[in-house]
Amino acid sequence: MILLQERKTQAIWHRPGSLLVELSGAAPQASLPSTAPLPKSRGIDPFEEDPTERRERTAGWMLSLVFHAALILGAGISLAPKIKQAAAPLFPPASVDLVAAPEPMKQAAPEPPPVKPDDMAQAVVRKPQPKKVIIAPKPKAAPAVASAPRPTQLAQPDYLRNPPPVYPDTARQKKEQGVVYVWVKISPVGGVETLRVVRSSGFSDLDQSAAVAVEHWRFHPALAGVKPVESQAVVPVRFYLQ
Repeated sequence: MILLQERKTQAIWHRPGSLLVELSGAAPQASLPSTAPLPKSRGIDPFEEDPTERRERTAGWMLSLVFHAALILGAGISLAPKIKQAAAPLFPPASVDLVAAPEPMKQAAPEPPPVKPDDMAQAVVRKPQPKKVIIAPKPKAAPAVASAPRPTQLAQPDYLRNPPPVYPDTARQKKEQGVVYVWVKISPVGGVETLRVVRSSGFSDLDQSAAVAVEHWRFHPALAGVKPVESQAVVPVRFYLQ
């Protein structure tokens, strides 16, 4: 509605001798002062675009496009050498010529200086001097330790007072016979300190019976001069059946 009112207002404005009136629902406003009469149009729509203006506008757009295209093309051409120049390597490739190195000059070995008679005398090898031999003193012989006096009389069992061993019943039934040799260590007072069977009869019951009997035996002690000393003896104990 507003657009139609504006168009009507413009149409009324172009009519000669007419007044500009705003067609709206609002309160009427004061009328504009009258102007000079406009020339009468020849059936041309006031809203229709002028062909000359259209051509001028089109020509302006074309010139603007050509100008911008030329500007972009010139900028691309000016930047291309810089890009190529930046892409170039920083150090150009070096070329190396392979040339055989000259052979080193052989230096002649220096000749030894002539030997003088004095130098020959100094070069004589000296005979090694004999080393002094240090003879260690012979160690003094340790004083001989006095050995224990040997008994002059060996201990002998007192068979008269010693009870005979018991003949085991199992050995008697099996008819076991033999001789048991018992080693005893005799104290200075004639008692048995230790003993062991040094040769078996072949029967364990006979060996055990002989050891039990000899353990309680009494002996005459050995004498060193007139002093009784410790001694040892081997006592044979015989088992036989009549």
